Amino acid sequence: IPAPIITFVRSIFNLAINLVCCAIVRVNPIGPVKDGRKYLWIILRGLFGGIQITCYFFAFTKIPVGDATTLTFTAPVITGLLAICMLHEKWGWIDALASFVCFVGVLFTSKPEWLFPASGASLNMLYVMIALSGSIAASFAYIAVRKVGPTVSVFVLINYILVFTLLINIFQSYYKLSVFPWPKPSTSSTAWWLLVGTAFLGAGAQI
Repeated sequence: IPAPIITFVRSIFNLAINLVCCAIVRVNPIGPVKDGRKYLWIILRGLFGGIQITCYFFAFTKIPVGDATTLTFTAPVITGLLAICMLHEKWGWIDALASFVCFVGVLFTSKPEWLFPASGASLNMLYVMIALSGSIAASFAYIAVRKVGPTVSVFVLINYILVFTLLINIFQSYYKLSVFPWPKPSTSSTAWWLLVGTAFLGAGAQI
């Protein structure tokens, strides 16, 4: 099953679960529309979150899961650097050392040909860059959460992430596959259970 379809099905089931959660806790799923500045950050949180999920799931289907997961762990480093510029947070020598070690780990994971010309085990750099793009988007999403503040329900933020993820994957599916991102009728019941399972697991992880 192509990545856009996996991500779309996961997001639509996840959105249904999240809307039920909004109803249970009696939260307006749209959020504070009248607060223009805060609502803008909510929109940005949803946009960057959608890009993050799309990039990560695409990377998971193209390169080994262990390597893809390692690449996604660059997000905390990027977030720390952004926090210096956008949130004016401090950056100590321990942070700098940990960031350097993380960067070295990414190099040994991706094994770029310009650094390991004889290894023969380098990852496709396009897929590596897509995974890293997801980490960059995740970092901006985390900054947006801080800008929104604690007064907006987590369920509202998740709603916008999922809506943007759906829109991005509809576009991606039509662009790449020329079809609506929905599994074929021949999709096995096992595949459907796995798809729905990712939705429930994703709902728990995001909360």
